[in-house]
Amino acid sequence: MTDKRPTIALLTDFGSQDSYAAEMKAVILSINSNANIIDISHNIEPQGILQASLMLKRSYPFFPAGTIFINVVDPDVGSERKILLLEADNYNFIAPDNGLLWLTARELNVSKIISLENYDYFLNPTPSTFEGRDKMAPAGSYLSLGIEPGQFGPIHSGLEKLEIPSTKTDKNLLIGEIVYFDRFGNAITNIAMDDLMEKEPSNLPVVIFGPDEIGHIVSTFSDAGNGSAVAYFGSSGFLEMAIFNGNFRLKCSARPGDRVVVDYAK
Repeated sequence: MTDKRPTIALLTDFGSQDSYAAEMKAVILSINSNANIIDISHNIEPQGILQASLMLKRSYPFFPAGTIFINVVDPDVGSERKILLLEADNYNFIAPDNGLLWLTARELNVSKIISLENYDYFLNPTPSTFEGRDKMAPAGSYLSLGIEPGQFGPIHSGLEKLEIPSTKTDKNLLIGEIVYFDRFGNAITNIAMDDLMEKEPSNLPVVIFGPDEIGHIVSTFSDAGNGSAVAYFGSSGFLEMAIFNGNFRLKCSARPGDRVVVDYAK
């Protein structure tokens, strides 16, 4: 039998220590007890809008049509920034207008953007420091019950843009940077496969991080010896660096924004 329950997916920087994510789920279920809630992640780095944007972009295509994505990474909570409901293809996305939706929206046919302003669909009409619980969660749950998007507020024009830091070239060098880390400590960079230079097959690029030569780009991190560093294109579609059976972030004292070089002259 096909599961007809509406799917609501959550993406936040709340972590698991506090009750924030649970409170959002409780609000959703108190409005629609039939909702199927899926956690994308609650371990986005605090205020990590770019990381959240990339994670949403890579994960949303695997969800069933009709999924409602509630995204709460919101450094400017309580400010004048809008909370938006975006209709695109067969999905709905709720998020603060801080760039989080930009990379995903570029891939989809956006039919409507609504500014969430109707207090009838909020848990708490007063100003709140927890708008994920008091505004976004109830709005998403009411949406899952079939409330038309236009009931939540007026049409909003445009989205705040968010760009991935661009790569640079310098002679035989392709220069990028670390964008974020996954929970294993693997470093995900902004270097996509399309960024690689057109070179002769004999010119195999070497990845360099700081003073260390990671080595040639390989097909999987298990191509490295135990405890060794390795560079490869991961499921994110971007160049990643890892320690086989280890933690690259800790071992290499790596941080977001650190420079990564692909050298074709080695």
